[in-house]
Amino acid sequence: MPVFSFHLVDATSSSDLGGQEYDDAVQATEVADLLTRRLAVEEPALLGGGWAIVVSDERGEVYRSAIEPERVH
Repeated sequence: MPVFSFHLVDATSSSDLGGQEYDDAVQATEVADLLTRRLAVEEPALLGGGWAIVVSDERGEVYRSAIEPERVH
């Protein structure tokens, strides 16, 4: 199973959120979207600041999920 890494990023910084095995990139992107919705609610200071969760595998970035106000439900 491939390992996907997750990072919290903005234009100037990146924080490693760790890696996890998933069946495929689709599953990893679903997790990233869940993380962005959760962060939008729990960390409102991240809203509008260009923050995103970036998912990567051994080849590089495979997905970017922005932390945006419209993700708050």
